[in-house]
Amino acid sequence: MSTTFFEETATAVNETAHQYSKAAIDCVEDHPFSSSIVSFALGIGVGVLAVTLLSGSSHVQQRNAAQRLGDQLLSSLRSVVPDRFI
Repeated sequence: MSTTFFEETATAVNETAHQYSKAAIDCVEDHPFSSSIVSFALGIGVGVLAVTLLSGSSHVQQRNAAQRLGDQLLSSLRSVVPDRFI
């Protein structure tokens, strides 16, 4: 494989990341309150998930708790985030 292939791939990935970054920035600028609520909810969710995973509960309980948390977060996100981001 040539260096050109890797350079082209890196350029394409960089451009795609820039497009998604711009779209995310536009979404936050268009919906600042919803963005704040989503960020807060994700922070709480990650914290709860971390505590659940670090506690001494069984593997099955951890997996079930993580699944429920993930489902709740996705449900919350679908209500405030445009479909193109989910």
